[in-house]
Amino acid sequence: MTELLLLRVVHVLSGTFWLGAALVNVFFLMPAAMSVGPAGGTLMLALRDRGLMHWLLATSVLTLLSGMRLFWIIAGGDPAMFMASPMGRVFGLSGIAAILAFALAMLVSRPSAVKIATLSSAMGSASEAERDVLQRDIERCRQRARIGSTLNIVLLMGSAMGMAVARYL
Repeated sequence: MTELLLLRVVHVLSGTFWLGAALVNVFFLMPAAMSVGPAGGTLMLALRDRGLMHWLLATSVLTLLSGMRLFWIIAGGDPAMFMASPMGRVFGLSGIAAILAFALAMLVSRPSAVKIATLSSAMGSASEAERDVLQRDIERCRQRARIGSTLNIVLLMGSAMGMAVARYL
């Protein structure tokens, strides 16, 4: 019983941080950083230096690991049988959505954000011709990050909604 309660607390709190931070990034930080031009790169570097990427990674991993253990416990050690129930299917699909969101963040969104920060920091010492090239590269990375982050939000929102209602099915 103690393990179950502790896992639920970890799962809900870390999942809340993960989804909340993703929403703030997509709807507020990224648009604000883009609207201020090169200074946006400085902002993103400052967030990186304050450990935002590490917190996002840690909370997403905690969410996934605690969720997998919760799924195993709730399934009574028989995930196949549990998945035959509506509640089991929704928990399972919600978990898969979270895993896909994590993979998307690690393979698309995070590398794009790191590259944007690196390119933006190079803008200050670049010549005019180099700035044009850097700006095009930054815009390509921003577009990729925007698409990846939007898909990530859709997956995380779907996961959170499924987790919220699965117990009642």
